[in-house]
Amino acid sequence: MQRLAPHSRELSPRALSPGPSSRLRRRLARVALCVVLLGPALTLGCASAGFRELPAAEAWTCDACQRPAEPPGGGLWEDGRAACAECRTEAVVELAEAEEVLAEARAGLADATEARIASEVGLVLHDTPGLQAAAAELAHPRLHAFCQIRERFRGEELVERTFTIHALRAQPRALLRGVLVHELFHVWQTEQGAPEDAAPAWREGAANWAQWRLHLARGERDWAERLERDDDAVYGRGFRRFRSYVDARGRASALDAVRRRRDF
Repeated sequence: MQRLAPHSRELSPRALSPGPSSRLRRRLARVALCVVLLGPALTLGCASAGFRELPAAEAWTCDACQRPAEPPGGGLWEDGRAACAECRTEAVVELAEAEEVLAEARAGLADATEARIASEVGLVLHDTPGLQAAAAELAHPRLHAFCQIRERFRGEELVERTFTIHALRAQPRALLRGVLVHELFHVWQTEQGAPEDAAPAWREGAANWAQWRLHLARGERDWAERLERDDDAVYGRGFRRFRSYVDARGRASALDAVRRRRDF
């Protein structure tokens, strides 16, 4: 999860006078392979995703699992993403179901890594153009989710912090759950006061490790292996370096290091 924008003060008549001032931090995480909600939460709706089955002569590669998206059952979502029959069947389209997955991800993160989130976390679903627009200058073709953090200060005192995860609609449930665990781990990092200037491979590698642990714990070996094979310098190699760090020092020591360290 990288910052989308530097700290900035949102000047308003109130901010120009004694009293609370605001600044906004937005952080991004892209899932490099196909690359969060308990209690009251901000939830915004979205329209259902349209789907067009492929004619017999066409074959595409599923954007989620990378297997062939072909008839029968394979096709294209209205934003142009291809889906195989299995990923189409498992796709999370409606916000209510996505909230259920977020609750599963929150519990799964605690069970798989012992990283527990205290904050409420909001969730917004987008199609691809909407997610790219929300991500602004750090939009990326492989973007599947990012976590937006807003903070309000009174002088130097933090008086309010909110988290909202923006995620792609129509991801298969297992992938979405893993993506949300990745984002929730970034929420945990923020809650724990982890250094904001930590090396991207350290920060993202740790979040991918949490996602990997979740997939293994749920028996989702195919999704775990995709993380293992990822050759991205930040997300893939960062994950493998952090996994080695955990293997050498133990989980509790590694999580403590995430709170304090900036690099491997």
